[in-house]
Amino acid sequence: MPPLLGGRYRLDKLIGGGGMGEVWQGHDEVLDRTVAIKIIRPHLADDENIRARLRVEAQLAGKLHHPGIVDVFDYGEDEEDGKPVPYLVMPLIDGAPLSALLAERGSLSTGETMAIVSEIAAALQIAHEAGIVHRDLKPGNILVTPDGRVMLVDFGIAHAAGGEPLTQTGALVGTADYLSPEQAAGRTATPASDLYSLGVVAYTCLSGNLPFHRDSDIATALAHLQDDAPALPDNVPADATALVNGMLAKEPSARPASGIVVANQAAALATSIPAPPGHAPALTGEPTMPDAAAMPGTTLPGIVERPVDVGADDDAGPATLVGAPVGSAVAAEHVRRRRSRRPMVLLSSVLLVLVAAALGWLLLGGGGDTVTVPNVKGTSVSAAKSKLDAAGLVARVRKVDVANAKAGEVVRQTPPPGTEADEDSTVTLSVATGRVRIPVDKLVGATYDEAAAVLTKLGLTPSKAFAPSDEAAGTVISVDPDTTAKAGATVSLTVANGVPAPPDDKKGEGKGKKEPDKDKKDSGKKGGKTGPAKPGKTSPSPAPTTTSPTTAEPANP
Repeated sequence: MPPLLGGRYRLDKLIGGGGMGEVWQGHDEVLDRTVAIKIIRPHLADDENIRARLRVEAQLAGKLHHPGIVDVFDYGEDEEDGKPVPYLVMPLIDGAPLSALLAERGSLSTGETMAIVSEIAAALQIAHEAGIVHRDLKPGNILVTPDGRVMLVDFGIAHAAGGEPLTQTGALVGTADYLSPEQAAGRTATPASDLYSLGVVAYTCLSGNLPFHRDSDIATALAHLQDDAPALPDNVPADATALVNGMLAKEPSARPASGIVVANQAAALATSIPAPPGHAPALTGEPTMPDAAAMPGTTLPGIVERPVDVGADDDAGPATLVGAPVGSAVAAEHVRRRRSRRPMVLLSSVLLVLVAAALGWLLLGGGGDTVTVPNVKGTSVSAAKSKLDAAGLVARVRKVDVANAKAGEVVRQTPPPGTEADEDSTVTLSVATGRVRIPVDKLVGATYDEAAAVLTKLGLTPSKAFAPSDEAAGTVISVDPDTTAKAGATVSLTVANGVPAPPDDKKGEGKGKKEPDKDKKDSGKKGGKTGPAKPGKTSPSPAPTTTSPTTAEPANP
């Protein structure tokens, strides 16, 4: 690699990569700033079509200016041993892809999801107004920063309205799990297609599942065409469900009219349904560009991205949208199952073309080198990294508070063992911190025995304290500590002793931690002086008593 790309950019550290290329942390020697640099792999850099994709990404993203879209600083082509080295220069963002957050947590709250949808929809509005359709919206292309900002990245396969396509005529572009029905059928992607893909992202965040994922790309594409998404969980509010279902309408004209419509509705929902405490959609870690955005075509675990010819007319301009408001009768009608109304002739032809294209892709050796992901669960981080490195894979570490695991132990890996993955792609390792998150919401209001059983199952030691409370005797009224605790640590459960709490104490009940009242030795205090209680005055009840888990409770007064 040249010492300075374009005589300007120094490569400092490899921070991500995939089958198509890699991302480096670098330094701009001219402007003296840290940057992220995308570089296409040497064996692919000779392909003019791939270089053109990178150039177009720079041109398209360079036209878009919005806090929710990652800027592009520069594009250039250098040379090494007579071969081109194309590169793209962007700001180095401290954050991680939404896909990593979902891999760590499974799903997000409605408030978190709507906040993400609102910001991405607003960014899409800017792109759509500029005549640009992203065409590959997915969690891997949505970046979440530690302070909760959300940004859209990777316009590598975006399409400018009326421009020449950069893919083969008829190539199905995008990631199968997030394709719109029109893309799956080989028709032109429009702004409404991006909103459908964002709807799939929203559904995945809310449910933890992909609505149309099947055993193969072909089956997944057909599911987008003919199947409706399973119902969202019952805890998702009706308005949020209506918004997502509207975005998932099979017909583009039945989806929300524009990105700004989605942004406004999602923002209103995010405000009315705040995220639960301690669950902000922010990740920490080394500054990096998202793995899926590392290069055009790079995939994240469990997501397959490959060209499948379906006879698309990709150079047509965006279709005119006749959108119905989310939740309207039109949108609701189009999200119902309409399998009987879909001509089997269309499905049969699409299936035949997809099968033929897939066979052709396989026979032509598409997809690049893949490796089998080894099992590293239960090992140390260093051992896991060594094993993955030997297999040609890159480890990405996420720290998690989890029960019954040693500090530094790998408790989860994505993709799972045995999965086929692109060489040099990333495997996310969830590594135990040695601390356990305390589920206060499950403890406060339970009986002591119930709460103690929960803590014991988490590998923590319960202890009991008593305090006056208006709650029923034996009910847990507070927990200490109330956030996390070291594995094996003692957690104090304060239990109501059946004596009503003095008025000043009631405000502390129901919180994670309730400080016991100090013993007031004299109810006859006057003017700050102390002395024996006067006749006729009643002394207050004793202070809360702490006991071990096996100590009997004090007798009822």
